[in-house]
Amino acid sequence: MRQRFTWLLITSIVLVFATGAMLTGLAVAEPFVPGDALYPLQDWVSGVRVLTIEDPAALAEHWLDDLEQHVADLEERSGQEVEPAILTAADAALDRAVAAVDAAPEAERGRLRQRLFMVVARYEDVLRGLAVVPKSDPRAYAAAVMKAHAVVAAVSTDRAGVEQRPIGEALRRSVSTNGLPLATSTAPARAVAAHGVPFPPLATAGPHDFFPLVGEHADLECESCHSGGVYSGTPRECSACHAPDAPDPHFPGECSSCHTANGWTPAIFNHTGFTDCASCHTKDKPANHYAGQCASCHTTRAWRPANFNHTGLTDCVSCHTKDKPANHYAGQCSSCHITAAWRPVHFNHTGLTDCASCHTKDKPANHYDGQCALCHKTDKWSNVAFNHSTIGTKDCLACHAAPAGHWAAPCARCHTDTGNWKKVRFDHSVIGSADCSTCHAAKKPANHYPGNCRTCHTNTGNWRIASFNHANMGSYDCIACHAARKPANHYPGNCATCHRDTGNWRNASFNHANIGTTDCATCHTAPARHYPGACRTCHTDTGNWKNAKFNHANMGANDCAVCHAAKKPANHYAGACSTCHTDTGNWKNASFNHANMGSTDCATCHAAKKPANHYPGTCRTCHTDTGNWKNASFNHANMGSTDCATCHAAKKPANHYAGACSTCHKDTGNWKNAVFSHSTIGSTDCAVCHAAKKPANHYAGACNACHTDTGNWKNAVFNHSTIGSTDCAVCHANRKPANHYAGACNACHTDTGNWRNARFNHATIGSTDCSACHATRAPANHFGGPCSTCHTDTGNWKNATFNHSSIGSTDCSSCHTPPGNHFPAPCANCHKDTGNWKNANFNHTFPQNHEGASCGDCHPGNNYGSWTCEACHSSSKMAREHDDVNGFNSNCIQCHADGREHD
Repeated sequence: MRQRFTWLLITSIVLVFATGAMLTGLAVAEPFVPGDALYPLQDWVSGVRVLTIEDPAALAEHWLDDLEQHVADLEERSGQEVEPAILTAADAALDRAVAAVDAAPEAERGRLRQRLFMVVARYEDVLRGLAVVPKSDPRAYAAAVMKAHAVVAAVSTDRAGVEQRPIGEALRRSVSTNGLPLATSTAPARAVAAHGVPFPPLATAGPHDFFPLVGEHADLECESCHSGGVYSGTPRECSACHAPDAPDPHFPGECSSCHTANGWTPAIFNHTGFTDCASCHTKDKPANHYAGQCASCHTTRAWRPANFNHTGLTDCVSCHTKDKPANHYAGQCSSCHITAAWRPVHFNHTGLTDCASCHTKDKPANHYDGQCALCHKTDKWSNVAFNHSTIGTKDCLACHAAPAGHWAAPCARCHTDTGNWKKVRFDHSVIGSADCSTCHAAKKPANHYPGNCRTCHTNTGNWRIASFNHANMGSYDCIACHAARKPANHYPGNCATCHRDTGNWRNASFNHANIGTTDCATCHTAPARHYPGACRTCHTDTGNWKNAKFNHANMGANDCAVCHAAKKPANHYAGACSTCHTDTGNWKNASFNHANMGSTDCATCHAAKKPANHYPGTCRTCHTDTGNWKNASFNHANMGSTDCATCHAAKKPANHYAGACSTCHKDTGNWKNAVFSHSTIGSTDCAVCHAAKKPANHYAGACNACHTDTGNWKNAVFNHSTIGSTDCAVCHANRKPANHYAGACNACHTDTGNWRNARFNHATIGSTDCSACHATRAPANHFGGPCSTCHTDTGNWKNATFNHSSIGSTDCSSCHTPPGNHFPAPCANCHKDTGNWKNANFNHTFPQNHEGASCGDCHPGNNYGSWTCEACHSSSKMAREHDDVNGFNSNCIQCHADGREHD
């Protein structure tokens, strides 16, 4: 009895859990739609689930999700018998969503109204495509359309800064609570005949939710539609107003099928069910376009790309004649082209011999007029080979034009190698008395000897092997041929006077004795500023100009400057050269007697050598040694009260002490031997002089608060106890690492001499998670839960312990990426030990010792997500062996799960 009770209890518990799991699945997945048998149960579960939602914004999101699901169901099941039931549910869902959005907090309402607008706009589009309800219950269909219009219109009027009117208020004015149009009261008996009632002055439009005035309709005047003050019977169809705007020819349906009140464009047309594209798109059809239906090639998304199925069609020219170039092959396109693209093209030349019928246009001018195939192959024009033996007695000139001035005899006399023109042999003996210039005139240099070529050129294979007998020149002078080689200003006499060796110009000898009294200058131009006397006065050696001797004693009273002025330096002493220069063989051997200067100051000659900002006094005050400027002595005692800066200001550093130089500088021979007494500055702070040496973000207080040693900045001591409650960051912010703890520095740093001697008490962070400071240290794909779940040792990240039992049914792969081609089942099937991946136990249901097969035989490429038997068992062979097995297929495991062959 007890055992039966135990089993009954276990069965009950299992049923309870199974029922809970099923109900949870219904609430989450919602697999059924209105009209399905289990939809009421699913709807009840969903209602129970709503009871757990307390936040108004979350409740609005839930009902918007519910409405969006019903719209999706209506779109998916459009045209099916459940269409009315889904529409009824969607109508109720819309009421719930509107009420929830209106009740949502004001801060969330704008976002929720925007989402409601998007869902209901989609609902409107779905309503246009319904097929069952418009016929079975047109009243309910009209009410649904009207309600959707009213919601869209109410949300469309939202403007920034304007109070948003509740959507339900607009909805109640247009439809009743059951989704049907509001009933209109019976009109009382009229005492007067029907007549138009004009709009009062400055009248504003009343409620117009039955035809929302949104988009381009928002700015319409009432009289635009209600002319003559008549309101009843005003048409609501777009075409009643916009028919004149429709292009011709235009789609004959209602404008709202494609357009919205926001504007004519963009327009979206639902092509579902339409097959006669040409009825609308004839105007878009190019001339000579394919005559069939557009849908044969085009899709409704865009004209391009277009794909035409050429299967079964062979008459290409019926469509592609316009694409055919002039003089194109007259046969069918498919003889060469494929339907994928015009290029590349392949033509089968087999059996064709008349190449010229197609390739005449490819033939160059003066091309060989025989058949192409004699030289060319069908795969490429450049692979050409011509058999010259076939031309018989025809001369090469029939195809190969000779160069200008070429020998007029037949080509074959010289050109015997038809593969290379340059391999030519010419027998000059055949030219008889004809001169070489008959053929070689173009190679004759300018001013060449005008006689017969063969007089000098006897070797017909090399022009340079020539020999000229000058003895034959007679009385002709050399210049008749060699004028171009005569240097400028050359001796004008006969060449032969000097040049007797006709093989070398340089072997010439000139006898200067023959010139008589003619001066050398007649032939030899003197250098600039040269002595103007006769050349031979100094030059007596006609073989070398440099062997010249000039006797300065002949100058008399003439000063050296007459000839040597150009060599006189700038600002040179203006007196006679001979005053100092007595050695005419060397300028540098000059001696100047400064004693002759009298009272003339040194600056008269040496001003250019005076440094900038030099002492303005007389040079000789300091410079007494006229042989060396540096041997100068200045007596600073003569300066009196004049400060050093008068002369030495340029050497004063930037931001130098502004007082008198002599206050610190007592040694006039060395600036560095200066002593400054800081005791004299009184209360003046060091920064007055040393501001430039102050680091960025330095303590802003007085320098002497820390720096008491005026001889060394580094010997400074700062008393941090004086800063009171001021935090360290005031001075040390730039040393703070990125993402550093934002609290006060002194909370952790108590040793002001070393930043690293810091202690942080993690106990003070309370419930703040470690990731607030240490997020950048988390590895990629790290567990997304709080750090403290695993990391309890704040001194070492690695001392972390993760309890895998807390992940429930979550698979290991959520955190641990498996290797490539790993078995695709859940990790937990094999990996039970969470501390070691290698301790995995895989249950391979198929025998692993199957006929000695390796893993790669069944799992090619080490892809363990799939398997195959065909690596060893041919599918065709297996089909033949199983031809008597009813229902045989290629899944061997279905029958051979144990890997054995069965009888």
